[in-house]
Amino acid sequence: PHYYKHSPYAPSPHLLRKLRDYEARHSRCAPGTRPYAKSVDHLRSGGSSSKEDAECNYVVWIPYNGLGNRMLSLLSTFLYALLTDRVLLVHSTDDFTGLFCEPFPGANATWVLPPDFPVADMSWLGVGSNQSYGNLLDGKKIADDPAKATAQSVPPYVYLHLAHDLRRSDRLFYCNDDQLVLAKVNWLLLQNDFYFVPALYDMAEFEGELRRLFPAKESVAHLLGRYLFHPSNSVWGMITRYYHTYMAQAEERIGVQIRMFSWATIPVDDMYGQIMACSRQEH
Repeated sequence: PHYYKHSPYAPSPHLLRKLRDYEARHSRCAPGTRPYAKSVDHLRSGGSSSKEDAECNYVVWIPYNGLGNRMLSLLSTFLYALLTDRVLLVHSTDDFTGLFCEPFPGANATWVLPPDFPVADMSWLGVGSNQSYGNLLDGKKIADDPAKATAQSVPPYVYLHLAHDLRRSDRLFYCNDDQLVLAKVNWLLLQNDFYFVPALYDMAEFEGELRRLFPAKESVAHLLGRYLFHPSNSVWGMITRYYHTYMAQAEERIGVQIRMFSWATIPVDDMYGQIMACSRQEH
C-alpha cells in the first residue's frame, strides 16, 4: 500500500542531473577517501586549503531541536550543498543515529561525519562561538569583501549560526557578497532549526539555478524530502505497524503537531481533551 499521499510534482531533468553530479562528488569526497583525508589534515593543522589542494568542499550539518525541525533544517542544508557544490556530512548524535538509511548510493558514500573529526564539541557551538561567521565579521577576523578574501586568508572552518536566535551579523550569510567569501572556506559547520529554503530563493546568487531545479517552488520539500529521508528498517517497522493499527481504514488523515515542553504542567489527559475539543469545534 501507499503510506503517503500522491505528490503532483515530478523532478525536473535539471534536478536529476544535479543529483547524479552530487552523488558522484559525494562518492569521490566522502569520509574514507583521499580528498577527505587531505581536507581534514589541513583542518587539523589549522591551515587553509589552497585552491589547488581543495578538491572537495564540505558543509557539516549539526542537529538542533526536535526531529521535525531537524528534518526541515537538514533538507535545507542539502539544497545549500547542491547550490554551492559542497559535500553534505551529518554530525550524527546519539538521538539521531539509526533513524535514517544512508541516502547516497555507493559502497563508501556515507554521510556520517567520523567521530575523530578535529572540531570537538560541535553540539555546544552557538551564537556566542568565536568561529561563528557573525563573530568573525564583528572581530574583523574575516574579510567581508570577496575581492580581499582569499583561500589562504580565510579560517580553515567557519561556523554558521542560522538558528532562530541568530543575530544581525549572522544574517549576512544570506547576502551575495558574503556567499562569495564563504565559497573560499573549505569547511562550513551549519546549525539551524527551521526550513530556510525560501531565504535561498531571495538571493540573486541562487535564484536562477533554483528556478531551473524546481519550476514549481513548492515542490522543493516534496522532491528533496523523498530523495533524502529513507527510514531505517526499525523505524519503518514502527511506521507500518502504527499505520495498520490506527490509520489504514481512515477516510481522511490529518496531521496535528503536539508540542509538549519539559516545563509544561498540564496533564496529558487534559491536553488530549483540548485537542479533541478544538478538532470538533473547527470541524
